Amino acid sequence: MKKALLILLIFSTITQLFGQIPSFQKPQPATLGTYSNVVTFPTQKQNGFSQPNQNNVLQNMLWQQQQQIHLQNQRLINQATHHQQQGTLPQDVLDDIAEFENPKYSSIAEAYNSLNYKFPTVTKKGTNFYESAFQKFSSMLSGKEPLNLKRAVFLVENSYYENTMPYQEFDETLRNIAGLISLKMKQDKMPNNQLAKNLAIYQFMADTFKVKIPHKENQVFTHYPFKYDFEDYRGEKDYRKMFVSKLLLQHSGQCHSMPLLYLLLADELGAKAWLSYSPNHSFIKFMVNGRLQNYETTNGHFTTDAFALSSGFIKAEALANKVYLDTLSKKQLIAHCLMDLALGYEHKYGYNEFSLKCAKLALKHHPQNITALMVKANYYNALLGYVAKQSREKRLPNIQFGDVPQVYELYQKVKQAQQELDDSGFAEMPQEAYQNWLKGIQKETEKSKQTFQNIQQSLWKK
Repeated sequence: MKKALLILLIFSTITQLFGQIPSFQKPQPATLGTYSNVVTFPTQKQNGFSQPNQNNVLQNMLWQQQQQIHLQNQRLINQATHHQQQGTLPQDVLDDIAEFENPKYSSIAEAYNSLNYKFPTVTKKGTNFYESAFQKFSSMLSGKEPLNLKRAVFLVENSYYENTMPYQEFDETLRNIAGLISLKMKQDKMPNNQLAKNLAIYQFMADTFKVKIPHKENQVFTHYPFKYDFEDYRGEKDYRKMFVSKLLLQHSGQCHSMPLLYLLLADELGAKAWLSYSPNHSFIKFMVNGRLQNYETTNGHFTTDAFALSSGFIKAEALANKVYLDTLSKKQLIAHCLMDLALGYEHKYGYNEFSLKCAKLALKHHPQNITALMVKANYYNALLGYVAKQSREKRLPNIQFGDVPQVYELYQKVKQAQQELDDSGFAEMPQEAYQNWLKGIQKETEKSKQTFQNIQQSLWKK
């Protein structure tokens, strides 16, 4: 992304990254006066305007506009003073006039130093569960506690439900499913190896899955394929759409919850599988004959990296930085869940220091985590907007960046966070393009069937 575009991004919200990996709350555009070094706007302290260079048309136009605004403001003040003497103005307007005539601050720097450069502390019900979950994530990532995907997913969802989700029920559901898959493998006389376990999970999620119940004559358990949830698949209206618990209860999900369920079942069965990213998307990889095979949990198709590259939104930098199409380690997967925790918090409570805290911890253990880079950039952009909002409410004068160190420092953080995101190789994939790409997966049906047949043949080779 070029530097010219970078400056524009500072004053706009950063577009949401994932189509189905949780979306971000949209911050308000940050407009903190004029920060250009080309045109210097007068401050309240100057109380006047210097004559511009007559040969500079732009400066002349600006000077004329500023004079008109100044004269109009003076007329309004004169009118207000007249009404004040007559006692016809409400008290809040009288207070505003008094503040204008007798400003609280002796300098621009003092005025801007009075602003709050942190978001207000959230004291709403339920935030304590998020703080508790963060500490548990921190313990896992630091090595104080074992890395546990099931516990991580539960922490994310239970925090959103304000500690009302029973872990025992969640745990037993996953163990029971894994038990059915193991039973199916035995009844079908499948070998007990990594490939067989992955294929059995695939059958449970993508095919009509039938298994005979032991000691119960003619009783068969049947499980039908999970379906793709097209309604609010980004979780913008109902964030619970992103949850594995919702997938298990309603039998439908998307490319956030489905791969997580696959990996949870793989953990229960001792199967090796990995999460991988492509733009706006996540999917599964597992080994077949010494090579990684891509599996789309959203539709049950087997695809290739070449197909993912055909979207046109994977830059060479993103591949070099292992942002896309790489496999996540167990620790990186826990960092991925930590960002799910942050996004759930934002969805319930808005931007807060909690978002930045989660992003920093995730990036410490997974520097290429695209969600964390996005959250960090969004956070600082939203914070700049919050400072701008305060300056407008207090009617503070426009400034240049160098006028106030705190504003300049925040501006530099916005630029740095955006640059880190840009350096990662991230490129926005519009929603329409993503949907067209998903349709392209459906067109790969015949290739997917052939791949599945080849995998099955590999399974039974001696």
